[in-house]
Amino acid sequence: MKEILDILRQELILCTRIRDISQQQRDVLAETLNGKAVSTITQQINELLTQLGKLEQRKQKLLAQNGEKTLKGLLLRQPFSAEKTLTGQLLTKLSGIIKELQLTSMNSRALLQRNMQYVELNMNVMEQASEGNTYTSPGGAVSNKKKKKKMFDQSV
Repeated sequence: MKEILDILRQELILCTRIRDISQQQRDVLAETLNGKAVSTITQQINELLTQLGKLEQRKQKLLAQNGEKTLKGLLLRQPFSAEKTLTGQLLTKLSGIIKELQLTSMNSRALLQRNMQYVELNMNVMEQASEGNTYTSPGGAVSNKKKKKKMFDQSV
């Protein structure tokens, strides 16, 4: 039972940190298009997810040793005690944090998609800008060639 409590406490700490950092990432995505800040925050999240993955392996090993598929199932098999009650509370708290994390992740995904659409729009605008006939002499011949698309005039 002590190992279950230890795993849950560590998961709770990691998931809380991931949630907090994910909310920072969402805020950066909402406020600016600061790619460096988003990249730094994403790296922090990845490091925490790696730690969480190692903890998940430990949890799966414990569950396999006890012939259970979930911590809740393992918890139900334990005799009533203060530790069992605490473990149930930690599971409930962890579940709530995971739901918050899912919501934050969905919001971040939507903001990232919006930002990508903004970048794509700007790229399309730049690609569609065409070279004009600004520099032809009065009465000069107009070429029937297809105009090259340019955003910036190199002759200036």
